[in-house]
Amino acid sequence: MAYTVTVVNKTVHGNERVHRLLVTTDNAEGNISTGLSYINGFSCTPGSMSTGTAVPHIFTNVGTTATANAGNLAMSGATSGDAYYITVFGY
Repeated sequence: MAYTVTVVNKTVHGNERVHRLLVTTDNAEGNISTGLSYINGFSCTPGSMSTGTAVPHIFTNVGTTATANAGNLAMSGATSGDAYYITVFGY
């Protein structure tokens, strides 16, 4: 199953597009489609963590199988039901 991704807002900062996403996990790992063509950076803030102990690993511009997938984030180590606010910067 896929993670649930809600676009909170979209804006521009300098010459980069900025998307703020609310990501709700449904299993330990998954792909997050950001709507960008390429990600230069991101920040992640927990919104709700089921266990409070798991810190997810997030990788830019790859899929969960470690293959190139520009514009996506791959997350692993999450717990089902966790929610994260992720702000991505890119183009």
